[in-house]
Amino acid sequence: MLENWSNKIKASDKGYMLGYYDLKEYGIPKIHRFLSKIGDGLLGMRIIRMEFLE
Repeated sequence: MLENWSNKIKASDKGYMLGYYDLKEYGIPKIHRFLSKIGDGLLGMRIIRMEFLE
């Protein structure tokens, strides 16, 4: 959507909690996995990265 404003903007997004780590592989407590499903799933929390190209 932002790319429509200018061809010099690049945007990407990923889940807020699941975007950092694969929670199944790092021995993360079950409560963190549960909270990530609520935050990323039900609440739709996202990390948005924007790059401004020259």
